[in-house]
Amino acid sequence: MNDALYINLGDIVATIFLLGVPAILFFVFYRAFKLDKKKASERLEKEKENTILLQKHLDELNERVKILETKLKDLNR
Repeated sequence: MNDALYINLGDIVATIFLLGVPAILFFVFYRAFKLDKKKASERLEKEKENTILLQKHLDELNERVKILETKLKDLNR
């Protein structure tokens, strides 16, 4: 008669554990992935900025080389 009202505490703990642990792990991995994605995006932006800066320096050096080449040509004439 009281079988319908009988609650097994072990079943409750096992259910919470079996449902809770995967949910917590999912949440932790999701947060870690999201944080890693944000850091990767920031690194990409820094790399883009560095690439632009290096390209500017390379262009300046190329201009200097051109100037030096023209001066050398003028000296050889």
